[in-house]
Amino acid sequence: MERKFVMRGKSREEYFKFFVEMGGRGSDKKTVIGPNWVAVVGDEKSVRIGALDFPETEIIIGYTSDEILDKFKLRFLTAGG
Repeated sequence: MERKFVMRGKSREEYFKFFVEMGGRGSDKKTVIGPNWVAVVGDEKSVRIGALDFPETEIIIGYTSDEILDKFKLRFLTAGG
């Protein structure tokens, strides 16, 4: 299975580091290969919302077990408030 996320507010390095910490190995500057999953961390770009600029990174996770997806969501998907 595969999921695509467009994430804002964190640097691409933080996402890349997360996947390495989860047992992955960087095969190049964008791809991290782990047990039962592959993550592609896209280039970071800046998105302006009102007067503020936010970093935005596209992340694609291919997986055969929901474990990496659950950990990613727990770490990075937050609600404002």
